[in-house]
Amino acid sequence: MTLQAKLLSTIEDHKVRRLGGNKPIKINVRLIGATNRDLKDLVAAGQFREDLYHRMDLYRIHIPPLRERAEEIITLAELLTARVCRRHRLPLKKITEPGKKRLLAYPWPGNVRELSHELERAIVFEEGQKLDFDTLQRSSVAAPVLAQDDSDWFNERFIFPEQGFSLKQAIKRLIQHALKQANGNVSASARLLGVSRDYVRYRWDERGPE
Repeated sequence: MTLQAKLLSTIEDHKVRRLGGNKPIKINVRLIGATNRDLKDLVAAGQFREDLYHRMDLYRIHIPPLRERAEEIITLAELLTARVCRRHRLPLKKITEPGKKRLLAYPWPGNVRELSHELERAIVFEEGQKLDFDTLQRSSVAAPVLAQDDSDWFNERFIFPEQGFSLKQAIKRLIQHALKQANGNVSASARLLGVSRDYVRYRWDERGPE
């Protein structure tokens, strides 16, 4: 809390004082903060200054975890693969279709950093020019290998985050995926989901219950 008070003073006065110094120095900076905690909850718990929260709360950017951005995992993996191959001066390796399925099935509790490390391990240690990631599930204590029917959409390796899970958001993502598969046709997507078209519109407009 003491450091928060100093930070608030710096933001308001645009001045800092070097450690051991006695002269304030004028600064002109852009401040960006990042957290995986809910600051409103911390304010309510008395662990974060309310005045500092309101001083910093100007523009918000919500970045969902990687497990909620399945449509970006492969694109990001291919980008990182190219970067790692260049760094190690290796020929570009290609992610196979089984490899892509394993990447999509994994919950990625460590987000992009874990994905980057997994890619680098595979690039360095897997033989040949293709990446299968056949050791991905076995190497993780967070995602034990479970037998699963390929026709079952549910991923039994999914781990609910400790901070909670948004069922409403999950339903909306299912609807979004069905709409994409049905080329935006609401009636066709409703048939894929086994619900009425009114339900699809209702949930998509986020007027439904939590």
